[in-house]
Amino acid sequence: MTMRTPARIVQPAILLVGILASMILGRTSHSAAGPVTPTTVAQVPLTVATPAHPQIVIAVGNSQSMDGNLSGAIMTGSGSLDPTLALLQNSSSPLNFSIPSGFTPPLDPGAGGVAPYTVAANGLLVDNSPSRLNVAKQGIAAVLNAFLPNADFALLDYVLNGTRVLTTWLYDMSPTTGPFVFPSTSKAPVATVMPVT
Repeated sequence: MTMRTPARIVQPAILLVGILASMILGRTSHSAAGPVTPTTVAQVPLTVATPAHPQIVIAVGNSQSMDGNLSGAIMTGSGSLDPTLALLQNSSSPLNFSIPSGFTPPLDPGAGGVAPYTVAANGLLVDNSPSRLNVAKQGIAAVLNAFLPNADFALLDYVLNGTRVLTTWLYDMSPTTGPFVFPSTSKAPVATVMPVT
C-alpha cells in the first residue's frame, strides 16, 4: 500500500475548497458586475518627482591644431596677405575655398560654392574656413538644437587668460609661376592676434 505525500493530499483539498466556495458565493450573489474604471499608470518612477534628463558634457579643444582643416592643413588666416604678395595667393595663401558638403561658413556664406577663408569682422580677421573648430562648433550647435529639450548640456573648454599678441614666423611657399628658391634675406616676424570666437 502506498502512502500519499502531504502535497498530494493538500493540492486536491485546496481545489475542492475553491470549487465549493465559488458555488456557495455564486448562489448568494446575484448582482451584475459594475463598469470597469480605468486607472492611469505613472510613466515615471514614483520616487522621482521631476524626471531627470541625461547630463552630457561636451569638451572642445582650442589648441592650434583646431585651426587646421579636416585634412590637417592649417588654412586659418589664408588670403589675408598683403597685396604686394599677390603671387602667393595661388599657392600657400588662397583667398577662397570650395565649401564642403554639409558645412556652412560661419561669417560669409560665399557664392557659387566658394567662400573666403578669412573675413574682416569688427576690425579683426576671423576664420571663416572649414577648420576643425568651426566644424566642431556646427556639430555642437546641431546636437543642441536637436536634443536640448531632452537633455542637460555643459560645455568644457581650456582656460584662457585672455588674448595677446604672438610673434610667429610666416612660412611662404614659392609662387607657382617659378621654381622654388631660398632667398638670401629674411622677413621680420609677423605679429598676429589670435581672436577667440
